[in-house]
Amino acid sequence: MGKIFKNPILFMEFSENFVKARPVSGVPVKPRMSGHPPLSRGTIVRMMEEGFGFYRNFEYNRGLSVVEKFVLRENSLAKSLRYSFLETAKISLIGSVGQTGFLFPVEDDSELARISTVLRFSRSKSLDASLTHIESIGGFYPNEKLELSKKFVQKAVFDKTPDRLIRFRCFPFADAAEKVAVFLAHLGASSIKIYPDITDSIFIEAHITDYKPKLTTILNHSYISEISEPETVEITEHYLRHEDLFADCVMEKTAGESYPTVGIIDSGVAENSFLRKWEAGRELFVEPEQMDTAHGTFVTGRALACGESFGGTEFLDVAVMPGRTGTPPDLARLAEILRIVVPKYRDKIKIWNLSLGTNITAGENVSLFAYLLDCIQREQDVLFVLPAGNCFPLRTWSTEDLKDNDLITVPAESLFALTIGSVSHMDTNLTPLHAPSLFTRRGRGVFSSVKPELVYYGGTHEYKFGKNIPKGVFSIGKYNEIAEDTGTSHASPVIAGIAAKLHQLLGKAATVDAVKALIIHKASGGCADGVYTGWGLPEAPEEMMRTDDDTITIIHTGIYENGSHIETPPVPVPPEMIRGGRFTGTVRITLSYRPQVSISYCGYYTCVNLKASLGFYRNGRWKGLITDRHLKFAPEEPKNKAEFLWLPLKDYHAELNTACAFDKLFLRITASKRDFWKEASPVPYAAVISFICGSKGNYASFKKIMEEKSDDFKFLGI
Repeated sequence: MGKIFKNPILFMEFSENFVKARPVSGVPVKPRMSGHPPLSRGTIVRMMEEGFGFYRNFEYNRGLSVVEKFVLRENSLAKSLRYSFLETAKISLIGSVGQTGFLFPVEDDSELARISTVLRFSRSKSLDASLTHIESIGGFYPNEKLELSKKFVQKAVFDKTPDRLIRFRCFPFADAAEKVAVFLAHLGASSIKIYPDITDSIFIEAHITDYKPKLTTILNHSYISEISEPETVEITEHYLRHEDLFADCVMEKTAGESYPTVGIIDSGVAENSFLRKWEAGRELFVEPEQMDTAHGTFVTGRALACGESFGGTEFLDVAVMPGRTGTPPDLARLAEILRIVVPKYRDKIKIWNLSLGTNITAGENVSLFAYLLDCIQREQDVLFVLPAGNCFPLRTWSTEDLKDNDLITVPAESLFALTIGSVSHMDTNLTPLHAPSLFTRRGRGVFSSVKPELVYYGGTHEYKFGKNIPKGVFSIGKYNEIAEDTGTSHASPVIAGIAAKLHQLLGKAATVDAVKALIIHKASGGCADGVYTGWGLPEAPEEMMRTDDDTITIIHTGIYENGSHIETPPVPVPPEMIRGGRFTGTVRITLSYRPQVSISYCGYYTCVNLKASLGFYRNGRWKGLITDRHLKFAPEEPKNKAEFLWLPLKDYHAELNTACAFDKLFLRITASKRDFWKEASPVPYAAVISFICGSKGNYASFKKIMEEKSDDFKFLGI
């Protein structure tokens, strides 16, 4: 690697010896009674028959499967509470509605009769118990689909145009795409497009004329579950030119040197740009006569910015956005491009900047755009860096007075991506240094996730001459001039460049999860709020590879396999953190992982949950020292916290002063999965641990111990 760092961080490489078998459970847990009387079995059968009959009454639903729904009572969400109902009736789930509603298909009359017979005559006591936890059961009716589609419906009320492009979400039946496409064609739909490469739902877009009177008919189709407005992919720029740059502002490459590389998916880099000497490749998906490279060149310059020069990082130029004379790609086309380009370069490029926004505010559930990005990041082992979105008109209210107007825009809620907001790079009469820019958008994201996770300088405003005047950040323009602009699109590429450099510096510890976890772990928390600014500003890549004298940092990466848990070799307790027989100081663990995800289960998007704990053994029994109760930014409301605990990014932060009855600690990674998820796919993860105390001798004394006693830890950069 060629770099020597003072106080380098340590790396604990994964070993099969870390994998511990999950203890065999004893007698299977039987459902307990809820305290509520069970629904009458006759009532259940009647309600299911009514739901089935409602949809089968329409000619276009004849011969099609019908989706029914059961709703669990509050405090009845444990998996075992619904197993008996599902297994006794031999019902398979097909999706969920929020946290309490579960959907299951009934294929035909004979299937309905079979389920009805089982429910009427089964003598299973477990079934009786599980039925006390069900609040209601029956058809998944159009009024419920209307509620899921409320954002679209609310806009439709004020929409004066008779025609509209609409996205239809369908249940994943084998014949759904064909049947719904034919159905829409009969309603006069045109430009019907089916999204490929989506495993657990089907999405169709179509242009519908005179659409409002047809909405009831559309939602009465048994295969259609939701309607929404497709997003428009867009870029925002307020481009200002300044004086021309000198060519030597762009650094020269050194022969034989290996450089980090970042993918830039944007409007392309100018043909004659000085930046092209750092180009690693080029992929054009825009006709040359339609290109306007102003935004793409500026963004690339930000990714390559190095003080007052540009360089040190190579870039792949992926042009997807045309100028004003062209039509932006729709999501289907953009997804197609990403599935061509990312696999082609996945071995060389792990970090991709996508400084493209949309006109749709992120909602309670993960959007199709964000879901597609999450799938690509997991499948191709890459990390997307996304802007939080720009708010216009500008925010005029305090960051403490939260409003919905400036929530992040799709696809910034992607759970595997790093989302970047903007803070002011200078003091003005509107925003002090490091305060959220007036245009930046905020979280929380889906499931109370911290979005944006990080911030960087994207520009600010000052009040002058009776107006809010933009004060932008600088980059290189499409004519090789100094250019100025504002926007979160110009904050995210800087983070992408930092991430690419960090990935290279990490060497044998380099994974995309290690990059994500370490950037967040080492972020400067002075401006961190978990809403507008996430964990704060990132450190420089070289700074992340070292620690202060009072801090010890360890990275561990690995892969979780089904049916096990991970337990690392013992980590000696840092001697400087033991005072008077007590363990004192700060311990942090940042965990990043990429589980399987499902867009069909709205309230249960992540299918596997990993959690970290740091603890010790006392009399052969495990004692957790750092646990879920130490999660930073965890919401207090029980429902939100339950969702938060399943997020694939966790940051534990504990201030400790406890009796030290241990001389070594173990990191545990444990897992649980959704009951509807049957696949046993591996989950890559990375954990970063820091021990921090007031002693400047903390690192030195610990390093000596590790050099003498441990073969499991390596110092990075030496």
